[in-house]
Amino acid sequence: MLRCTLLTFGLFWIACGHLHGELVNYNESIDDDLSDNHLGPTKLPESLQNLSVGTHTITGKLVNDLGPNSEIDFWTISIGPDTALTSITIDRYDTTYSPPGNGGFFGVQTGAEISSKTDASALLGAALVGINPGSGVNDDVLDDLGALFEFPVPGANVVSGFEGSLGEGIYSFWFQEGDFTPDTDPVGTASPNDEVEYQLSFEVSVVPEPSTSVMMLGAIGLVGWLRRSRSLKA
Repeated sequence: MLRCTLLTFGLFWIACGHLHGELVNYNESIDDDLSDNHLGPTKLPESLQNLSVGTHTITGKLVNDLGPNSEIDFWTISIGPDTALTSITIDRYDTTYSPPGNGGFFGVQTGAEISSKTDASALLGAALVGINPGSGVNDDVLDDLGALFEFPVPGANVVSGFEGSLGEGIYSFWFQEGDFTPDTDPVGTASPNDEVEYQLSFEVSVVPEPSTSVMMLGAIGLVGWLRRSRSLKA
């Protein structure tokens, strides 16, 4: 019986062993600034290997100059077969101004780059995160990214979004402060060079594909056959 159990575990490990590895814990204060080039995002990890199952964290700091030259962070990840990005949690979102305004702009696009910083038509999803209920600290914002997003500017793009988790593929992310209304305006809160510190947790989970499921069923069937053979011999 013990041998059968070990055989089942061994076959499962062969089927899913490639899903496990080192976790990404990227911190700008330690690992250098994330890229500000939308055509060349920082690869996480540097080799752009598929993210392993588990929780990966990204910690960054942005400067808001109240205009198009505000600091932006871009990074790219790869999700491998049999896995999916199932949640993105805002662990931290601290600003140096109060009240904190609209929150941060968060976008995602398939592929190894963000096509444009001025045309959002290629984005897969977008949202304002960090402040509003349901998309603030300790909230999962993957569903916010997947929801329909309309930019609060007449004639701007509408991002249609997506459903569920993000499966196998390469994804690039865009994060920047989203409040450009100065505190000199009656409804403004931001001042030039205000800072935002944030931390995001990316949860990658196992999502077995049919081939893996078939292998597991085969392993269970083999164990059952071995047990039956032994009982007949007894």
